[in-house]
Amino acid sequence: MAHPPKPQWRGNQKSYPAKNIKEIQMNTQQTVQYAVMCLQALDENAGKPMSLQEISQRQGVPMAECQDIVRHLSEAGIVTLAGPGRVVLLRPVEELTALEILEAVWSSSNPPPAFRMLVGGSRGARLKTTLQIVARAQSESESDSING
Repeated sequence: MAHPPKPQWRGNQKSYPAKNIKEIQMNTQQTVQYAVMCLQALDENAGKPMSLQEISQRQGVPMAECQDIVRHLSEAGIVTLAGPGRVVLLRPVEELTALEILEAVWSSSNPPPAFRMLVGGSRGARLKTTLQIVARAQSESESDSING
């Protein structure tokens, strides 16, 4: 009997390793479909807040997927919290573009850092040299502004 794959941790979320590119594509398509279904439920509710449980049950979207999708939609400014565990659309679905929805669903909750320090191997030496050059240029600039 085959055992299910062990989850991998990505940031603070569990994800299961995909077996191949087709599985990844199917998961992506399903997530987009679930997002559209969640938006449809919110739109049909005529601007009234809905709980995630209501959305999940009404549309048949698994609760974990619903939570993840609504979090992404909220981070993208498409929905907002309207009380404990309730969300509402910020604007009508007709005003949303497909690109906005896709970008929201595909966005990463953990954006890459704006600055990443590389250490180890020769990277540490290059970093040290770069920092020395920056410090020297900064001190020369400060010296020029004081003398000039």
